Amino acid sequence: MNGLPIGLGPRLPVILISPWTRGGFVCPQTFDHTSVLQFLEKWTGVSEPNISAWRRQLCGNFTSAFNFTNADYALPNLPLAFPVNCRGGIIPTVPSPQSIPVQEDGARLSRPLPYHVNAYSHADCVGRNIYIKMLNTGIASAHFFIYANAYRTDGPWQFDVAPGVRLTNYFNIPSSAGGAYDFTCYGPHGFHRRFAGNINTNCGQPDVISTVNSNGEVMISLQNPTVSPVTFTVTNLFQPNAAYVYTIQPGAMVTDTLETINSDTGWYDLRATTSSDPTFLREFVGQTETAGPEQPPPVTKLVADALNGTLTLTYPAALIGQPLQSSTTLIGPWQPLNASPATVGSNAVVVLPMAGEFMYFRLRP
Repeated sequence: MNGLPIGLGPRLPVILISPWTRGGFVCPQTFDHTSVLQFLEKWTGVSEPNISAWRRQLCGNFTSAFNFTNADYALPNLPLAFPVNCRGGIIPTVPSPQSIPVQEDGARLSRPLPYHVNAYSHADCVGRNIYIKMLNTGIASAHFFIYANAYRTDGPWQFDVAPGVRLTNYFNIPSSAGGAYDFTCYGPHGFHRRFAGNINTNCGQPDVISTVNSNGEVMISLQNPTVSPVTFTVTNLFQPNAAYVYTIQPGAMVTDTLETINSDTGWYDLRATTSSDPTFLREFVGQTETAGPEQPPPVTKLVADALNGTLTLTYPAALIGQPLQSSTTLIGPWQPLNASPATVGSNAVVVLPMAGEFMYFRLRP
């Protein structure tokens, strides 16, 4: 409408039943009704021209929900079901008393996600703005929402962040707020970061940033650019009465790895405060990448996959140090491919736009 995409609409659960989706796994990637058509495109090779580029960017094609390397054709044991002869006068008995079904215990296993996102902020005291930077180092586009929890009545603001992109947006602090701000940035699969404080008291002041390293461990960096020591308290809401206390000296930065967070299927929910400013608050919620029990199947050589104007190159991550080269002919000349691979499981993945000519690729020892 008016040149802008409509959607996505309300989310609905989808159950995929096949030999390649056994085990009760959950796939939290974003899908919509065009995902079925995109899956058929992938399966049959027939293109559907009525899917917009925006939906292709944002919504997956269901293949991430399947495990095509480990099919399970066994049939489950199901209870016998007998027909009810309603015409013969048999009326089924309504259970009494009736009760609401009880949620099963435990957590569902999750398929690996193609996203790897993060967000952090910094203040512009002169312009009275808060800048929020959104990062996506995964292999699929990620959608972000930013909400004003207080002090502003507009929004929310929505952003699509493509793989390998860093997107920054700024938000003005109204004069009526007295310098106070409170924003939350939401991303896929429960990810969110909250930034609250007051630029009149903590502009250029202490800050906390969180990242997830390649081992699935949550790392926090605590910065103190002031002239006085600052005590940070980081609380893990998944560990009752657990708090990490750090006293950071003036001009120093300390990084710590919180390995114990992985005890809850990779989910973390951290809240950081400071002794120097009661309005300062940072919240970090998400799930580490290694929480899923499965990784994409490893490849043993350079593999190319083309679909919808995108070329995906996959090769063993152990070969990341070898130059990736391209050429329009098999005999060369070969040119270096200036692209940074993402590591997904034991594979290295490079996503490129399709060129309008034949291309050949190789890894040069």
